[in-house]
Amino acid sequence: MIRKAEFDLKVLLGCTSVFLSAFFFYLATVTIKWSQNAGLKIDPAFFVFSRFTLGFLCVLVLLLIRKKRI
Repeated sequence: MIRKAEFDLKVLLGCTSVFLSAFFFYLATVTIKWSQNAGLKIDPAFFVFSRFTLGFLCVLVLLLIRKKRI
């Protein structure tokens, strides 16, 4: 019975993570559009590069905190 509760928690966390990932992806897209509408002259590829770089650094910091090997 305890195993089922743990599995349900893992499924809930996984679904929430996927939903939040999609939400923040769309938010990044809207941010690019808003910046272009505001007259900012930065290439959208730079936004994409910075988003992936920030994501990579976040994962790297989490791995370092938990002392996991890459």
